[in-house]
Amino acid sequence: VAEGVYDNTKGTFGLRGGVSMYGGFQGGESVRSQRDPEKYVTELQGALTRFPSVLFHQANSAGTLDGFTISWSDVKVVSGTLSISRCQFTHCEVDCLASGLVNISRCHFSEWPFSDRGGNYHIANCFFEGGSRVYDSSFFTLSNCEVAGSSVACGDRAAFFNCSLFDCHFTGPLTPFVNCIVEASSVESPLFTNCVLNGIDGDWDDGGWDDGGGNILADPLFRSQSVGNFRLQAGSPAIDKGDATLLPLDITDIDSDDDTTELLPLDIAGRARIVGVAMDIGAYEWDGSGP
Repeated sequence: VAEGVYDNTKGTFGLRGGVSMYGGFQGGESVRSQRDPEKYVTELQGALTRFPSVLFHQANSAGTLDGFTISWSDVKVVSGTLSISRCQFTHCEVDCLASGLVNISRCHFSEWPFSDRGGNYHIANCFFEGGSRVYDSSFFTLSNCEVAGSSVACGDRAAFFNCSLFDCHFTGPLTPFVNCIVEASSVESPLFTNCVLNGIDGDWDDGGWDDGGGNILADPLFRSQSVGNFRLQAGSPAIDKGDATLLPLDITDIDSDDDTTELLPLDIAGRARIVGVAMDIGAYEWDGSGP
């Protein structure tokens, strides 16, 4: 789909099972690899109608949405599996019903956009800024994600792996955090395993935290969290302290090799997930540069 703004004034963009829809083309490309979704923006825009921007309703089938900006509307998955990649979401919702599955990777969200209607979400290598959401029935896992300034009420089917979380507020029943950095945040009932923790409300002794072992209470030494740079500085206690045996599977296929049974192979920046003698804690592997 070529660059431009496409609104849903006349109805929903229906995506059939087995179909992949790609944005980010200027119009003269001969192969898909020549597209550039950041330069040639293809926007699916809601027109304040009752229609979602994209509807996927294909039981026992799969579809792909890749390289779009989606604003002021929603993506609705009634059944089947929809893979979403390299998309920008603004003021919209990913609405997945109980019979649907959404695999999301390499996307940027201006808020927490997922509905709570019993759907299943696997999310990897994504960025979240702000927003709030309450979950009671949906299942979701976040891997290699950066989350800042968000407020999330988790149900009992949420888990975070290798994420960098700053200035967040999490409430709800026991929530696993594995190989994560959590700073300047509040977490109501966490199970922390192999995490770096700093400036967190509560402690082990007050009964609010469950200790899965391997946790480090220290400043993670982000490059500059004040400007949203959550890469690691040299000397960070997160470097080489991750436990690679706790990595989740690459369900969203972030390296596009069609192998979803391997362990997560890349970090949020697209580098190898294990660099040096061991994996780093958090979303980023230290690249050997910076102060």
